[in-house]
Amino acid sequence: MIYAFDKLNDERQNCKVGFICQRPEQTDEVDIFNNDLISDDMTEFLQILADRVRLKGFEKYRGDLDVKNDLHGEYSYYTQYNNREIMFNIAPMIPSVNTNGQCVKRKGLVGNSFVCIVFQESDAVFIPDFISGKVTQIYITVQPMKIKEKKYYKV
Repeated sequence: MIYAFDKLNDERQNCKVGFICQRPEQTDEVDIFNNDLISDDMTEFLQILADRVRLKGFEKYRGDLDVKNDLHGEYSYYTQYNNREIMFNIAPMIPSVNTNGQCVKRKGLVGNSFVCIVFQESDAVFIPDFISGKVTQIYITVQPMKIKEKKYYKV
């Protein structure tokens, strides 16, 4: 996954990465963006990628997330890699009011990312056509799995 960031234009110092959760049987963006719960597996994976940060008052790269009034939640995940700042816009952490069944705020923040990580529960199958939009260029699917009681991630 980090290789994708190496290929970004050298002038770009910051990168926001969308992050959605997909459960089995979810095959459209309405269901995917309506996920509110973050599993323990997803939390463990996020902690591998980045540090959990308090958004209010955050002074580094914010990836379009509100850092003044908690409009986009209280926390997100942030890291630095190769002189680049990366903010993860995590759909289930972004408060969202459903409008006609859609989580517009979540989709707007996550869907405006060039890269999106799809964290899948077992048996979920992702096809990029599930998500409408033209900005996201790379979808990375990640699924936790255990082999001999040790956790791995299928990418």
